[in-house]
Amino acid sequence: KAFLTLYDYLSASPFESSEQVIAVALGICGFFSPPHAERYSNDRTYRHFSEIWTKNSHAHPLQLDINAHQCRPFNHPIRRLVALALLVCDRTPYFSSLDSLLAAAVDDRMNDSKLKRALLAHTPQYTHPYWEQHYTFGNRSKENLHGLIGDRLKQLISINTLFPLHFHLHRSEFSDSDLNKWLSFYEAYNSVDSGKSRYLSHRFFGETSRSALLDKAIMEQGAQQVHKDFCVHYEASCEGCPFSERVTERLSRPQRD
Repeated sequence: KAFLTLYDYLSASPFESSEQVIAVALGICGFFSPPHAERYSNDRTYRHFSEIWTKNSHAHPLQLDINAHQCRPFNHPIRRLVALALLVCDRTPYFSSLDSLLAAAVDDRMNDSKLKRALLAHTPQYTHPYWEQHYTFGNRSKENLHGLIGDRLKQLISINTLFPLHFHLHRSEFSDSDLNKWLSFYEAYNSVDSGKSRYLSHRFFGETSRSALLDKAIMEQGAQQVHKDFCVHYEASCEGCPFSERVTERLSRPQRD
């Protein structure tokens, strides 16, 4: 939600350069606050963006909270914010062509694997000279980093953001037939293997065969929402969790003939 809010805000704001967009994105998300400034103060590129933010911060009162704890270096939010800023600067009609791509898939003119390849090719692979050599500020990579986001993250963005956004924007235009096509497409689309999906599978189903339920994107999305709404408050144990109690109660009801 924070990234979507930021995208809408940046898209509606005037900027003179991509560096200004990057600096404002980082500033809005608090990456020039004292803890970060102390951590990255020796990095020249960080100081450069900090100076740009200082000159422009008065015009951008928006504040967003981005969780940067326990992130793998390549998946650090700073890299994603830079990619988002470059997307804002890109004048390619990305979303309109995405609509055409998804419409073809929903109409069954494109199978699952072909759509995945098309989405990977379609999703911009933004690069930046500094972040090709650094994971984040001051954290230099031993090898060249190709692009700000990898293929797996592209697929996750498609499933968790682009598909729901497309559905939300075009739902009012759907006929009953269109709606059924879309739901059939989404229910059949495979999820992406990730550490979070494996964790959710084990958390909800253990080693049972039911874990295969999360092999579908729409089921994994539901699991992600349940985890956000309930599990984060009962991380150590399901005891006392209202969702767990609800499920247990429903399963214990006598089955009707």
